[in-house]
Amino acid sequence: MTAASHLVVGRLLTSIVSLWSHPPFVRVAEPARLRLASVQLEQYDFRSLPSFKGGTIRCLHGCVWLTHDGDCRDVVLEAGEFHVVDRDTRLVVHALAPSLLSLMWSK
Repeated sequence: MTAASHLVVGRLLTSIVSLWSHPPFVRVAEPARLRLASVQLEQYDFRSLPSFKGGTIRCLHGCVWLTHDGDCRDVVLEAGEFHVVDRDTRLVVHALAPSLLSLMWSK
């Protein structure tokens, strides 16, 4: 190794030690409590959620269509896919096939 290589490695190790010795964040409030629910829908069933901003909808089985009032950015989820809701308008979930969903949100 050259002297320059030793210097670079030394600086890298110093940086790593510095990162490990300081916490990456400071907790200033209690962590949000996560809520979980599962919803089973038969084909053509639907559910309406008045507000679900920040929540996550995961399709475990089947296929669903998500649509927000007044918004043309609809989402279709198939098994294994998820969507994080970024709008605060009513959300309607339509089952395009028999489906099982997992809903997760903080309270």
